[in-house]
Amino acid sequence: MAEFDAIVVLGAKLAADGSSTPALRRRARHAAALLNSGVASALVLSGGQPVNGVSEAEQMFQVALGQSADPRRMLLEARSRNTWENAKFTAELLRRHGWSRVLLVSDAWHLPRAQIAFRAHGIVVRPSAPRSFERGLRDQARSIGYETLALPWYLLRVMFSRPPGRSRSHPAKGSE
Repeated sequence: MAEFDAIVVLGAKLAADGSSTPALRRRARHAAALLNSGVASALVLSGGQPVNGVSEAEQMFQVALGQSADPRRMLLEARSRNTWENAKFTAELLRRHGWSRVLLVSDAWHLPRAQIAFRAHGIVVRPSAPRSFERGLRDQARSIGYETLALPWYLLRVMFSRPPGRSRSHPAKGSE
């Protein structure tokens, strides 16, 4: 039996012509290698934002195919436009399949925020990041800077997006 029900890989922005970017290829290759190693029975490719009619998920599908990933074991989530929606729409897909053991693939700098988003949508994930040696220092600094600003926003978003009827504190019975 596989350690995880599914591997979820988060998309990355496509190039202006709709082709895959180094970040998208890096994530998809890492996820395909994990799928091929047998750690999970399915690969969920999550990312919309189509360019020239092709979504991030479709580009990742092509990259994973190039890594010999079995197309019958891949599912595409191509509606999401950002990390929050990746988590929302993928959580719905995971629940429909009854999957709860999830390995989440993205770049290391993106994973803390992505984990918060998935947890907010009821999915606890284990992170896995590809190595990113091909990224320049400027690109890494830009990504880390962006995440440093985005992380507090996500924490606030989670605090104020609690389902109706769920209070911030849960007093024990009889303590009121």
